[in-house]
Amino acid sequence: MGPHKIAETWTGKSVVMNEFPVALGNGDEVITFDIGGTSFRSALLTREGRLTGGRRIPSINCRSLPGGSAAEVVDEIAAYIAKTVDSFRHSPVLAGRHPAVAISLGAALNAHTGRVLGSGPILGEDSSSFDLERTIKRHLPDAEVRIVNDVTASLIAHSRLPNLRGARRLALITVSSGIASRILHCSVPHVPVDPILGIQGEIGHHRVAFSLDGHSLSLKCDCGGVDHLNAFASGLGIQRVLDRACEMFPEEFRTSHLNQGDRVSDVSLNVLAEGLANGDPLCKKLLRAFTAPVAEAIKWHFMLDPEIDKLILTGGVCFLLGDFYLSSVLENLKSIEFYPLTSDGESFWADRIILGPHSDDAGLIGAAYMARESPNIHRRERLTLTPPYRVSRQNAVEYPIEVVPDIFRNEDFPKYLLDPFDRVILVTDAPVDEIHGDEIRGLLAAPERRVDTIVLQASEKQKDVFTLMEVVSSFEKLGVRRREDLVVVAGGGVALDIVGFAASVYRRGIPYMRLPTTLVAQIDTGIGVKTGINFRQSKSRLGTFSAPYAVVVDPCFLSTLSDRQIRNGLAEALKIALVADRALFELIEEHAFSVVRTKLQCEQGTEIIRRAIRAMLLELSPNLYERTLERRPDYGHTFSPVFEFELSDLEHGEAVALDMAIATAFAVVSGFLDVEDAEQILITQRALGLPIIRAGLTIDMLLRGIQDARKHRGGQLRMPVLCGIGEAMFVDEISETRLEEALAFIRSWSSAGQKKSRYTA
Repeated sequence: MGPHKIAETWTGKSVVMNEFPVALGNGDEVITFDIGGTSFRSALLTREGRLTGGRRIPSINCRSLPGGSAAEVVDEIAAYIAKTVDSFRHSPVLAGRHPAVAISLGAALNAHTGRVLGSGPILGEDSSSFDLERTIKRHLPDAEVRIVNDVTASLIAHSRLPNLRGARRLALITVSSGIASRILHCSVPHVPVDPILGIQGEIGHHRVAFSLDGHSLSLKCDCGGVDHLNAFASGLGIQRVLDRACEMFPEEFRTSHLNQGDRVSDVSLNVLAEGLANGDPLCKKLLRAFTAPVAEAIKWHFMLDPEIDKLILTGGVCFLLGDFYLSSVLENLKSIEFYPLTSDGESFWADRIILGPHSDDAGLIGAAYMARESPNIHRRERLTLTPPYRVSRQNAVEYPIEVVPDIFRNEDFPKYLLDPFDRVILVTDAPVDEIHGDEIRGLLAAPERRVDTIVLQASEKQKDVFTLMEVVSSFEKLGVRRREDLVVVAGGGVALDIVGFAASVYRRGIPYMRLPTTLVAQIDTGIGVKTGINFRQSKSRLGTFSAPYAVVVDPCFLSTLSDRQIRNGLAEALKIALVADRALFELIEEHAFSVVRTKLQCEQGTEIIRRAIRAMLLELSPNLYERTLERRPDYGHTFSPVFEFELSDLEHGEAVALDMAIATAFAVVSGFLDVEDAEQILITQRALGLPIIRAGLTIDMLLRGIQDARKHRGGQLRMPVLCGIGEAMFVDEISETRLEEALAFIRSWSSAGQKKSRYTA
């Protein structure tokens, strides 16, 4: 499949459509379908997460098979799917392998059973319930088939867009041959549906009062119902209304772009688009009427679920009318009464309503992703009288991360965090207690609040079961209570890991707050939900996912660290900048020397910390529990565990820096990254005082790193690789030859002592 695909518009003509700008990364192949009311599409999702072999045919439906029953239409659809699957299986790329089959279906669907409840655009008025999966199995008995609603599939695909990765909740409304919506809880991920019917967001079949310039209109929906939203505002509905425009507005129609003489009605939507582009007043009036009930539906989405971050408009009508459609929706929203708004309603809606990418790949990608990664996206509780019973509950995770410079002298310290507790148990590692212990105790204490202290000997070698039991025993000796006491841990990543683990298992969990005192802890290990200790020579083998009660970051703690520890932390800041935040990289690049010299005790240092935390949280928040194994924060952590273990006197940040240098070189020799970008990265890394290459680093270490990484990433490498500064992709296959070229690139660049290398263009 090339960079562009052909998508049919409502006229049967063709327009160029861009690929959906998301690759799913590595995993099993999936043959994926998008079965809609206008066309059927199919493609193969490769192991690298890209669509290939795309095909399109006109929709098989009640209109293409006039006189055929619903059962006959469904059987024809199943036969088409079986024939297409068989052709993919016999293609050279699959060589007889039988991957799963994923189907995005434009129909109301019981998400629990897969049973189709009805589809006006496909089956028309004879849209009775049917079991498509069973029908497919008759034609394709050996296939593993997953059928999902097309709106759900599209929303899942959109949630993978880089600019939506940090969203809590997303909503999507598709306006195509039908209209429907979905809401996604992103971090779980979870699309809530009715526990019995298994549906959500079938707004297209909601009855609406529709009028054109004061003229009421009544129309029949494809499903047989009357005055449904689909009957007026879907692609087919708009055509029906446009057919009435001549008789309803004879004077305006005479001079309108819509007056096309002998053109047949099935071109009306294209003509509407042309009229809007030419500023035609009647076209604008009609569009305002078409989008009014859609705007009303959007209002109710936000009225009932105020945590929706973005609502995405997509589908054939939105693609064709583009910004005209969005602007009309926003105009209608601005005029609708919405009680939460006191002022600036235009800004409120403009910030929240967006158009999806101009592509029709979303259904294909979303269905494939659900089949491969999220088979349980529709969770439900099942506690009927007959086993098996199933419990389904979501735990909300919420904790503040405050950045407060100089907490010992700053009135902005968030003391509200301490107010609910009668006692604080301060757990601090020995060096921190020696330097800051008295000040921390003074900060935490109050006339009505006591502070007890546990001093911990914390090092990587002591991050074990024995130290864990010492902390738990201290909790028991002090009689720590679940609700009245707060554990505050002050220290580096090791102390935070040990105490967080102890707090998560003691009495099934007690609240704990983190005061990270190293840069790595402040921007990386201290802000997520992972805890852990080492076990039998394996790093962090035992641990939990346990959210802290709060995190308070004070850059002033860094003033007592060594330059080497500062550089270690800056390696992690550089890591997240390279994969997620180009502006952060540029900030580090510009101030590399000064932030090391001042130990970040400057305005730019605080800004680096804030931006690094934000960039990390944008990556962590949607995937707190690492259900998705493709993680951009894993950049620099494919080879580094081997480097730490096998290269003497190497700190964690230094090992990460070596890993990043090799990964940068690999991206260059593989053609993913420009040489100029790579040299800019390496120069910045060197300016921070971080290593580029190290004596004793061998190709065998790199190969062992790849082997070990696969074990921890579900059998796939899933290695983040730069395709630009601030942008990353994932690769699963790395040849030994490419690694040798990458190592040669780094050695050449480093030994030259300048930007030029033999790879420079």
